Amino acid sequence: MSEYIIKTENLTKRFGKFTAVDSINLEVKEGQIYGFLGPNGAGKSTTIRMLLGLIRPTNGSIKIFNKNVTTNNLDILKNIGSLVEYPSYYENLTAFENLSISANILGLKKDEISRVLNIVGLEKWQNSQVKKFSLGMKQRLGIAQALLGNPKLLILDEPTNGLDPAGIQEIRELIKSLPEKQGMTVLVSSHILSEIEIMATHIGIINKGKIHFQGSMEELKRSISEEIQIKTKDIKNSYYFLIKSGYAAEIKGDKICVPSEQGNPEDINGLLVNEGHQVYYLNKQQESLEEIFLNMTQSEVK
Repeated sequence: MSEYIIKTENLTKRFGKFTAVDSINLEVKEGQIYGFLGPNGAGKSTTIRMLLGLIRPTNGSIKIFNKNVTTNNLDILKNIGSLVEYPSYYENLTAFENLSISANILGLKKDEISRVLNIVGLEKWQNSQVKKFSLGMKQRLGIAQALLGNPKLLILDEPTNGLDPAGIQEIRELIKSLPEKQGMTVLVSSHILSEIEIMATHIGIINKGKIHFQGSMEELKRSISEEIQIKTKDIKNSYYFLIKSGYAAEIKGDKICVPSEQGNPEDINGLLVNEGHQVYYLNKQQESLEEIFLNMTQSEVK
């Protein structure tokens, strides 16, 4: 069997002249929490719908469990749990009764309902009507429904959307526990970097239908660059001097920025001062993950 639980090749979806997903190659390995990150409208939900067989790709292929989704859809779906957008329930029924409907359809025993309610921490409220649940509890119930049958793969589309901080933390800790405690692989989409940074072991950043980064969180953090930021009395003259001196300097706002691998702040400061440039600010600044994400998702795709 392939080492990839999910593998797509040049996966593309067009709606008329609009390309929602543009030749992406997702690679999700067993046991990962794969954070699918991008702004609203980036193509996350369209990709997830293709993975689940809800819409057909325009081009490209999808393999899940090393099987082609278009020809083995029903067989694959038996081992996938999913929560897409907001879960829907019969509000007047209890949590247990709602899950019983799904369990009966799947041919599962009642013990399975108690098992998943325990996983999501709702066992105490199993006999409470869903209409009395908070939004966070409803999301947990949606995840419980997705966990019925102990699937190998769990796909969650924006599971913390609209939750308060306490609800976000509950869902986040639940998701983090699933690979180790339940042996599952999880793909979770979000537009919030901080959530994915805390939850995910691996990450794919998508914008305007294209993947801009795919790899581990450690690889993303290793791509963070440092620069030396300088302010002088005459920024343009100082900039031209550094360029002539061989530095790859650039002006950003009211600062001159030099990649830190080109030298250290002390040497650059000494060089400028010896040439009569009045330096009144000098600092070594590390790019943040947020800046990397914004650079990837705010730039135009060429």
